Amino acid sequence: MKSTTKKGLTLIEILIAMALLAIITVFGTSIMGVFVKGGEATAKATGVQDSLRVTSSTVKNVIMNASSIFILNDSAFDPSNHTPGWSYIGLETNADGKDEVVHYIYNPESAADTSLDTHNRVVLCHPTSGAALDLNFTTDSENPSKVNFTTKAINDDSSEISRIESSTESLNASNIINWSTSTSKAIAYRVEGFEVDAGTEIVYQPALIGFTLDKSGSMNWDMAGNSTSDPTKRRTYFLRNSLYNFVNKFADTPGVYITSNAFGWSVDAADVRSPKELVSPDLDDLRYMFNPSTYANNGYPSGTDFIRPDGNTNGGDGLRILYHQMRGDLPAAANYVDPPGVADMKKMYIVVSDGENNTLTFENSFNQDHDIDLVYRGPKFTITTTEDYTWHTTATKAGVNYHVESNLSKPFGNSYMISIAKFIVANEPADTEYFAIAVGKPLTFFHSLGEAFGHGAPTSDAYKKHMFTAETADQLDAAFVSIMDTVSMNIELLRGPNR
Repeated sequence: MKSTTKKGLTLIEILIAMALLAIITVFGTSIMGVFVKGGEATAKATGVQDSLRVTSSTVKNVIMNASSIFILNDSAFDPSNHTPGWSYIGLETNADGKDEVVHYIYNPESAADTSLDTHNRVVLCHPTSGAALDLNFTTDSENPSKVNFTTKAINDDSSEISRIESSTESLNASNIINWSTSTSKAIAYRVEGFEVDAGTEIVYQPALIGFTLDKSGSMNWDMAGNSTSDPTKRRTYFLRNSLYNFVNKFADTPGVYITSNAFGWSVDAADVRSPKELVSPDLDDLRYMFNPSTYANNGYPSGTDFIRPDGNTNGGDGLRILYHQMRGDLPAAANYVDPPGVADMKKMYIVVSDGENNTLTFENSFNQDHDIDLVYRGPKFTITTTEDYTWHTTATKAGVNYHVESNLSKPFGNSYMISIAKFIVANEPADTEYFAIAVGKPLTFFHSLGEAFGHGAPTSDAYKKHMFTAETADQLDAAFVSIMDTVSMNIELLRGPNR
């Protein structure tokens, strides 16, 4: 019988097998590690991206529906400085030293109950382990009602995990106001109708808009400067239509007042209107006063006839009386009442003239003796140039001394108006704005008026924003629309959040 002998593995074979197993184990573990880490990274990126999407969606919704939006300097995003009536979205550093996207939502109940926080804090996006968040807002250079913003997450090594770039246009805010000098990490917004509880009012700095309106005979012409018997083709008719639209633009805006006067030979007491707030019942009075339908015939209903064309052009007196109306120091006149705090209001002057020469002077209108106490009380004007026309007078009327010196080329009326414009700019607050519309083809003096108002030459951006020529009804309407946009921006700034 044949016997067989079974051999075991040699020591060398065992060692080789163990080495191969070790290699396979190490390799397999490495592969598993790669898959685990990759899965973790994917999960991290997915989680971050989902959070960024939620944040981006919330910001889009806010921008779309807000009635006012301010892009803030980063330092303004401070809970201790938040303004009642305004909500905020921005980056805030948490207790762990990480930035998170936070939404501070205004609580209207806090207006009546001071024990409540003015804002409720909601975290929109938490920072994940090993990642930092970033948020940036900028305005759009082509669309003033659009906000561009970026939300992103960054690794500790500064590599980017995820980014979402968005651009959203507001349906209600016509101008996004940018207080930031570069990119900003926060915005403040307000939604009209949700600022405060019923019966509770937030007090804003008031604004006073002053019009001085030409009622000289040429305002009875059509826009091309021709005589017309049709009241609905006259310059005055289109002017009233634009004024009516202006009032409706800011209707029901508390704290906004309109005052006006009209100049012909001079400015009589009957030509001066008290400041009226753009809320009822004053709003109804303004709408009636400027309604073009009341000018469709020659009846000129009571309360509207102060714009009725009559006499010559004395824009100098119109501006000077408006100055006193805007400052609250107009001498007492029948039916004229200043609102409280008029001297501290944000002021905007608007001059509407036929663009022709101002044919009347201080001297002419002084001799007309029109309501001397009303018209001539106030500052002294000293006007000097090297031109060849000279007039000098020191006179007393109604117990008041008046003094004017001039050495001016004719027509003196233009120089009178321009000199008063310079005086007003020198004496009003620096943030006062000045606009002018020349109805018809303007003469050179209109450019000088723009320079007197501080707008520079006709080619400058400031001049184009404040000085307008209207040779057609459409151009007149466009001029008022442009002024309304700037006025609207000013009002928004007055109602803006704390800086």
